[in-house]
Amino acid sequence: MKRLLQVVLMVLAGVSLCSCATTKSLTSVPLPEDVQIVPPDPNLPPEIKAFSGKWSGSSEWQNRRNNDGVDVILIVEKIINEQQAMVVIASGDGRGWKIGRGWERSTANFLKTEEGISLMVDSRVSSQKIKYRVKGDQLTGISDAAGGYGTIITTMTRIQ
Repeated sequence: MKRLLQVVLMVLAGVSLCSCATTKSLTSVPLPEDVQIVPPDPNLPPEIKAFSGKWSGSSEWQNRRNNDGVDVILIVEKIINEQQAMVVIASGDGRGWKIGRGWERSTANFLKTEEGISLMVDSRVSSQKIKYRVKGDQLTGISDAAGGYGTIITTMTRIQ
């Protein structure tokens, strides 16, 4: 019985730590009040429907040491068709990056390549074109920073 209680307490502690990390990301990133995620049309291909929802994670410079990254959220509010989606992209404080807290709503484009389906988001705030790919509940973005400052990798998990 004592062993079972220890296991239960360890699981609860782990869940608490995970909740805190998620809450931190969500509270440090501003979002518009009118976000509404529209379920995708069931007739759309599964690889496009997979993008729908709310994603949270961090953007970091590739090959840069001691990088704290930037908390980011991508919300695919509505998949319009096989070519476009309405998205909200938001970031927290830049911690040394030239990006401030903020969000923007825009239309993103789906791209079909040999690698599969990607979602291309053209961010005016960060002056980046970010190419996202979905693998399960993981979303990975890659972009070349404006001004030739290198490559930024964004890793997110689905939160809604």
